[in-house]
Amino acid sequence: MAHMEDVPMMCRSSVLPTAHEAPADVQGRAGDGGGDPLDITTMLAKPPWLDPIPANLRTQALRALEARDPIGFLGKANNMCSLYLVYFNCSLLQALGMYEVTLLQAFTSHSAPLGW
Repeated sequence: MAHMEDVPMMCRSSVLPTAHEAPADVQGRAGDGGGDPLDITTMLAKPPWLDPIPANLRTQALRALEARDPIGFLGKANNMCSLYLVYFNCSLLQALGMYEVTLLQAFTSHSAPLGW
């Protein structure tokens, strides 16, 4: 089982206090992606791990989750961090019904040797 200490520095956030907060303009919006709409605040009952995603792209990443867009979500971070994004957001991705497709995307977009 991976632990936060095992995450490479390039996949960690430099913005520790707000790394898991939803931007104000995303909170309370209903999802419009595949499946049943899911209010973003309900989805964030357990905040997503967004550390590898630059702060200025986190709103877009949350919107991609809301729309159930795995490429849009993973594409906001360095592709070497994709598997960590899937691992640390496993429960959330399962709840959204997009775990398997996101995991597959993370494996197929990975350009470096897998280190774990």
